[in-house]
Amino acid sequence: RVTRSLVYLQQKLVINGKNVVLRGGFADCQQVAPDAILTRIDGTGGATGSVVEFKGFTDEVGLSNLEITGGDASRGGGVHVHEGPHTRVLLSNLFVHHNSASYGGGVYVAQQGPVQLEAVRLENNTASLYGGGLGCEVGNVQFFGSSSVRNNTALGGGGIGIRGFGTTCAVDFTSDAAFALYNNSAGSGGGIFAEQGQVRVYTSNPSAPVSILGNLATVAGGAISVSFSARVATYNTVIAANSAPIGGAVHADSRGFVGPTVVVFVASSRPPVDLPDAVAGCDEVFDCNRISGNVAANGAIPGAGAAFYLRRRAEVYLEGTRVTQNEGNSLILEQEEAGEFIRFKADGALIDRNSVSLLAPAGGAHQPAGGLGGQPGLS
Repeated sequence: RVTRSLVYLQQKLVINGKNVVLRGGFADCQQVAPDAILTRIDGTGGATGSVVEFKGFTDEVGLSNLEITGGDASRGGGVHVHEGPHTRVLLSNLFVHHNSASYGGGVYVAQQGPVQLEAVRLENNTASLYGGGLGCEVGNVQFFGSSSVRNNTALGGGGIGIRGFGTTCAVDFTSDAAFALYNNSAGSGGGIFAEQGQVRVYTSNPSAPVSILGNLATVAGGAISVSFSARVATYNTVIAANSAPIGGAVHADSRGFVGPTVVVFVASSRPPVDLPDAVAGCDEVFDCNRISGNVAANGAIPGAGAAFYLRRRAEVYLEGTRVTQNEGNSLILEQEEAGEFIRFKADGALIDRNSVSLLAPAGGAHQPAGGLGGQPGLS
């Protein structure tokens, strides 16, 4: 137990090869059951390092009912899970905020095995490189419950960042939170950035699709940026009101990688990837599976690929998806290079009410260009 009867400052906890679960939510040692008030563990003012670090070989480790803040590390400012394998890691009912790192400002995972995040809020964390909220290199990370990733910043993947050649990380994200992946910012991939590995976003509640909402990229991929051989699958997910100079919603570029192509699935039925049995269909297909209100622009100048910017060996599959009210100088832009190909397939998709404009004139007003591509794109 970690009680609130003490103040925990300058904390750098290292749990090495021990089966330890730290549980907060207790006012004192006499309290039998935890309450709704989190126990705060603060790394502010201490030595450089994660607030909580799990390493070595363990059967079960975890954190619950805790507020974790003030960490500053190279990896995992708030929580760092590595080495191992750890047979089971459960992070439950945590508020991880205002931590910083080079990789994984809030949480960083680099271990062979599952790491579960239940009702975990990752907010206002910063990574100077990748993964403002969560950074992952190796492992299987599972978000569920009311988990949310909000207001985090990074160079790549303001919310979630998977980086590096040889990455074997898979991230599953499902959440009942109203604003699940919200208002994160990065150079590329405001919400999600993946160089390799796999990200799957899906709902387990038929009336509550997961939302990737209001994220910002200053270079490419307001909601999602994928490259090399990464795969991203969203199933009954709303991707809305994100923005970037190119790829307002999604940016996909194999970057000349020789091997499997980068693939994005946006589907209202099970995409051709394995998904857990808990995955649920949505009550209203086009309202639940939607790419809407995203903007590709650099200041007042419309940018390429309001919905999708695809380059080199990229593949995108839409199934039962509505693409609506997005703005840019093209809706879907494909940019192939010699010896490479792009594949874009839409099945049962509804594409309507998008605004495509040419470059803004001196007065700043956008002139409608019509079609799907004001610049070279899909026709």
